[in-house]
Amino acid sequence: MRLICLLLAALSLHAAEKKLVYAANGPKPVGPYSPGLLAGDFLYVSGQGARDPNNQFAATAEARVRQCFQNVKAIVEAAGLTMEHVVYTQVYLHESTPYELMNKVWGEFFPKNPPGRATLGVHRMPTETPIEINAIAVRDLKMKKPIVPDWYPKTMNIAPAVEAGGRIFLSGFLGRDIDTGKIPDDPAEQVRLGLTRIDQILKAAGLDWRHMVFVNPYHTSKVPRRVLDELYARKVEFGNTPARATIEVSFLPLGANIEFTGVAVRNLADRRAVEHGAECDRESVCICRRCVVLFGEGGVCAGSEWRNLVRQRRGPGADDDAESAGRVGGRRARFLACRAVERVPRQSGGVPEDERGVREVLSQPAADADHSGAAPRRGSQAHRDFLPRIAEG
Repeated sequence: MRLICLLLAALSLHAAEKKLVYAANGPKPVGPYSPGLLAGDFLYVSGQGARDPNNQFAATAEARVRQCFQNVKAIVEAAGLTMEHVVYTQVYLHESTPYELMNKVWGEFFPKNPPGRATLGVHRMPTETPIEINAIAVRDLKMKKPIVPDWYPKTMNIAPAVEAGGRIFLSGFLGRDIDTGKIPDDPAEQVRLGLTRIDQILKAAGLDWRHMVFVNPYHTSKVPRRVLDELYARKVEFGNTPARATIEVSFLPLGANIEFTGVAVRNLADRRAVEHGAECDRESVCICRRCVVLFGEGGVCAGSEWRNLVRQRRGPGADDDAESAGRVGGRRARFLACRAVERVPRQSGGVPEDERGVREVLSQPAADADHSGAAPRRGSQAHRDFLPRIAEG
């Protein structure tokens, strides 16, 4: 028994182990970060640019791209792994670096069992590098399990998703037809295409959107944020949304205007939404800055990206610091994406008059909700009816 306890303790220490990784012949970091970090079952590789160990750029675009991949490889190998251990990457391209060229060199470094990948175009990067790549690798290659649905093109040299250690890393899926390459004229249809691919990958893995823990929507200026948010909101469960970081980029591969990538977990017991904020009671009005008011229990502020929907409801040009408030009477309200929350005595009249529409929404019966006042179920009529109220105000 004592031996078993010692063994379990050793395994726990291994799982919690954190070790910095530096490549002996790699370029020096240009900021306060570690080139690589081993933590538990994974190696995390910081974004690597195209400079060589002498801090110089190669003469040709192809040589610069190859040097960038080599810098990633040097850190992976310094951790005692190979490029086949890599499960996920993000590739950042300047417009001077052709996507096709990057894809060609990618094949040289990942000739078999490739990782997932999301690629996006940026205007400028640190040290003026024309390409930067970050990566996640798994320590035990046996843990790497590609998820490849039947519909996925056999010619693609990117894994659509990779499962490792109970996590599923989803590649970036573009708002274009994966078979024909056609990009719809309608931005909403482009968003639907990208989200549908995420649906299909999750289904192939035996999962759904409840398992998502982080999502990166990348979009160009041709996809309005309002369109993105409205369609995305129909996929997620209010009050239990994944973490999200939305970035408007200079361009995306193959002329696309929207891309979705992210991470899911296999076991829902490992997923817990972390909320912050303040409770509102019957004696208070909860004024929450930069947020959307949704049905739910507790009147708490949750870290999520919904402040743009508030601007939609308030109209074009609404300030980022605009307040959104909801009366909490016989029912309670849930606030998402709050940056700050204030409790105002009801008799003080502290609710802005232009928030009357939100108060009216909150005062309506919660059809399709349970008696606890929980959020409308995703896909329910109450859920569908609520979205236009927020968007149209």
